[in-house]
Amino acid sequence: MRCARGPPTSTLPLVFLLLGFPWRTGHWVPMASPVRRWRRVPAAAGDSADTASATAPVVVWLRNELRLCDNPLLQRGLQLAKGNLQLVVCLDPREFQATTAFGSPKVGELRKRFVEECLCDLRRRVAERGSRLLVQQKAPEEVLPALVSEGSTVLVTAQVCSEERAVERRVRKALEAKGAALEVVPAAGITDLVGPEELQRAGVPSGEEFPVIFQRFFLPLRPFLLEICQKGLSDAPVNLPSASGAELEDEELRLTDAVPGTDIRGGETAGLERMTVWLNSGFRSYKDTFRSLQGDYSSRLGAHLAYGCISPRRLVKEALSHGSGQSSVHVEHFVYEMCWRDFFRHTAARWGTGLFHVAGPAECGAHGMSSESSWKRDLGAERRWKEGSTGVPLVDAAMRELNETGYIGNLARQFVAAFLIEDLQIDWRVGADWFEATLVDYDVHSNWGQWARSAGVVPTNEAKRNRVGGTRYYDLAMQRPEVSDYVRNWLPELQDVADEELFSPWTNSWPIGKVLSATSNGSSYSKPLISMRLKQYFESVSGASRLCGLPSPRRAKKGKGQRKGGMIV
Repeated sequence: MRCARGPPTSTLPLVFLLLGFPWRTGHWVPMASPVRRWRRVPAAAGDSADTASATAPVVVWLRNELRLCDNPLLQRGLQLAKGNLQLVVCLDPREFQATTAFGSPKVGELRKRFVEECLCDLRRRVAERGSRLLVQQKAPEEVLPALVSEGSTVLVTAQVCSEERAVERRVRKALEAKGAALEVVPAAGITDLVGPEELQRAGVPSGEEFPVIFQRFFLPLRPFLLEICQKGLSDAPVNLPSASGAELEDEELRLTDAVPGTDIRGGETAGLERMTVWLNSGFRSYKDTFRSLQGDYSSRLGAHLAYGCISPRRLVKEALSHGSGQSSVHVEHFVYEMCWRDFFRHTAARWGTGLFHVAGPAECGAHGMSSESSWKRDLGAERRWKEGSTGVPLVDAAMRELNETGYIGNLARQFVAAFLIEDLQIDWRVGADWFEATLVDYDVHSNWGQWARSAGVVPTNEAKRNRVGGTRYYDLAMQRPEVSDYVRNWLPELQDVADEELFSPWTNSWPIGKVLSATSNGSSYSKPLISMRLKQYFESVSGASRLCGLPSPRRAKKGKGQRKGGMIV
């Protein structure tokens, strides 16, 4: 089917099995309850099939591996198929019609469009090779049994989240009733850099013994990374077996209108192009620029990694091949950040549902890092934080960028989290939940793992504890030469405020209203929702600027204040 462009329709948004919450309403849950349900499920006997019937179709069930290159899941399908291979994406209505436990949409509009673009690109690439990508807006346990016959095998990549595991169990039961099997393929080389085999070689324990301190994972693994990342890579197949016998009709992929302000395009084609361009440009200064607030300072490949448009091993291998001379420090830092992505995936598997408790995993209780009573809920404050109307210009600018573009850079993520956690003392899961709803590059493991670390509810090293709290992330932001232009770019109502008053507008005669009007004409700004500690901090920065006693925020050079953000990597 063709990929038609047009305005949004009343049909369901086209999103494949996205990671989200099990609740289907906006009702609040008790603070002691986890907001996700995870469970490690051992592989059932008979999961694997080395051969398939000559007439029975082999089905590759795609979830977070939307690519043809470097895809061991697809290669396994080609190995088993005897001339009949069906690629299928199931758009489960239980995923994208729901709201989270905190009342947010499970998947925001910007991420929906990204996934639509991924599916359009993959469908085109599959069709060019003589086959088809079947897209269905139904539950997998309804779709997959209709594609198989006795002796068929359905392939899927291993995941650790309880929702996906629950769907797998329902699919397995439905397939068994038709004499078909579900084979779960290990995630290493597909969605993850490493698995238990690679960890064992590096001397790093896996599963429930996986280390909770990053350096204990990264340092033993680093010498083996290049060799590991050279495995499982492959070009896209020249041809694909035909998908015959399926009676289901394709769903038409209908792209919504392009969203102003975001330049991240979905799909394997766009992901590979971006990887090539960035590795030969911004990558060479990554360690110096990854904390910037605007400009082309980061790879912006996080969304492509989250949905499997590109292989994490391919990206690390290509990055390491660019590491020589003066660029090596930037290569090492990028690889370091990529390994954080895998670290969060393995720690999430270790902690299970505990990661989503307000006080963190039960095993972390002995650390005395947090408790349920340490957090509060304030719907008014939460709303203002989400919409970017707290009256704190630096925080508001970042939140408005997030809402409009679907991404913000590494540093911005850190200081908006610090504001919600340290100053408002709001339940940290409210922030993780909002990032889930709004980020284009949302990944459940990295998102919730990083928020839990910022909240101090999971073990971490002493250096991280010293960074959380205080004003470190604000200091880093205020030292950026583009910080003033960044704030003005996203807060037009402060466009004419002088630099020395820009970050504490409540100290001067600038009109301050109780709530920022949705149709502000530049004459008012929100009354600040701020702790005394942070209020004094921004006033001291402004005062230092006026007295020239301390470095002040500097305006970026003309032409640099563009609405661009960055991904975690």
